[in-house]
Amino acid sequence: METEIIKPARLSPGDIIGIAAPAGPFEIEKFERGLTAIKDMGFEVLVPDNLQQPERYLAGSDTWRASVLNDLFKAPDVKGIICARGGYGSNRILDRMDFDLFRHRPKIFLGFSDISALISSITTQSRLTAFHGPNVTTLGKASPQTRASFYEAVT
Repeated sequence: METEIIKPARLSPGDIIGIAAPAGPFEIEKFERGLTAIKDMGFEVLVPDNLQQPERYLAGSDTWRASVLNDLFKAPDVKGIICARGGYGSNRILDRMDFDLFRHRPKIFLGFSDISALISSITTQSRLTAFHGPNVTTLGKASPQTRASFYEAVT
């Protein structure tokens, strides 16, 4: 196994950030506020069609949530990926992640809470540096200091 840690390219204003929902369903109002915060920082956002397809306590089926995340890593125009929210469910899709793809198409990947399972697995399986930081739904009401720290970390 490779031992070198892969660092994703920094984001620049105008770059496209893809939004994934690998865990629980999100509140639309908080989600929209977070998207506005990201756009206000100068980034474009890509929200996959039907991102959220609530299934009990999850944002969609395991297959759906995993395919959205894998597809965002495949998308050449997407330079970074931020999770909509945490909650529960990320550990259920770990066996469906294409860690080889992540290694060969490194991108900033960011989230917290239940997303920590993905962060840990991406780092250990792909050797890709991943970020523990605000999810979309928390970024909308984040303090100016948190937003500035987020921006500095990804740029």
